[in-house]
Amino acid sequence: MAMTMEIDLVRMDVPASQKTICSDVRKAQASFFSSVITLEQARACCKRSKYLHFASYDSDVGLAKACAQAKCTLVVAVSDVLNLPPVEKGKKIARIKRFVALCRHYFAEVKLASLARNEYELRSAFEMKIVREYFGIA
Repeated sequence: MAMTMEIDLVRMDVPASQKTICSDVRKAQASFFSSVITLEQARACCKRSKYLHFASYDSDVGLAKACAQAKCTLVVAVSDVLNLPPVEKGKKIARIKRFVALCRHYFAEVKLASLARNEYELRSAFEMKIVREYFGIA
């Protein structure tokens, strides 16, 4: 019997009954969650992963279409923006907003996650809601 696991990527909570399976999204199987840097890796991983974190957020029509066809959810991480200098932070936020708009145009699903590396990078549900609205993620 196959066991399904749903993780709330916004808060990275795992249901209590499944704590033994995976308590950290980054340690999940590659078929469930992949984090990639290059565009070529992202295009390859979108066909085999359920959730894809593409760290550079380059606006690419091919990636948006491939994710929409493969029913792969693109993950936008708040932790990618937190520790950047102000000028770089503004550039990254603008890139994320363009990326989200392109994904929504091609009906690719986009989720917001904290992907916090430590407790100081965690955000409250209210903060995540504001960030989600600012990036245009429904």
